[in-house]
Amino acid sequence: MSLTPEQTGALATIADAAVRSEQQTGLPAELTAAQCIFESAWLTKAPGNNCFGLKAYNGAYGTQLLATTEWFTQEQAAAFMAQGAGRTAKLRPNVAPSPSGRRLYDCLDVFATFADLGECFTYHANLIVNGARYAAAWAQYQTDGNLNALCLNVGKVYATDPTYGQKISDEAHSAALTYALNAARGGNGLA
Repeated sequence: MSLTPEQTGALATIADAAVRSEQQTGLPAELTAAQCIFESAWLTKAPGNNCFGLKAYNGAYGTQLLATTEWFTQEQAAAFMAQGAGRTAKLRPNVAPSPSGRRLYDCLDVFATFADLGECFTYHANLIVNGARYAAAWAQYQTDGNLNALCLNVGKVYATDPTYGQKISDEAHSAALTYALNAARGGNGLA
């Protein structure tokens, strides 16, 4: 895939932030950069410096109500709506259920804001490296160093999209991302 000039510029910014985060936390820059690309559409959709679609949390810099999509069972959609704070979930018509029986909903949800992009990358990395929900995925990666497995295992927890982990893994192994990360790590971009 050929990148646009805007994507090329965004990739350099993403790669630099991902490598700095990797140096601080140990979380592979390939994973964070791939998730940022996918979640923010090359930084074109990163309101409040939130390039990972991170939900609001206690102690967040700020919060914002944003449109999103989620794959929910009917019970999960009801539980989501019961949280209040302006959340909505409307079943999208004419979309087949996933193999697990989840349906696609158009939602409004409460997301975090960040003072800057670096803060967002750091929070995201610490969430995966130190978070209980990702403990098994991170422990496996610490043992085997398998980036593909890490992407797939994080994807199972991170998103309701059943194909999310594979999408992230594919992006994490892309030639453009590999080149940009090598350059950000101080190389000439070549692997």
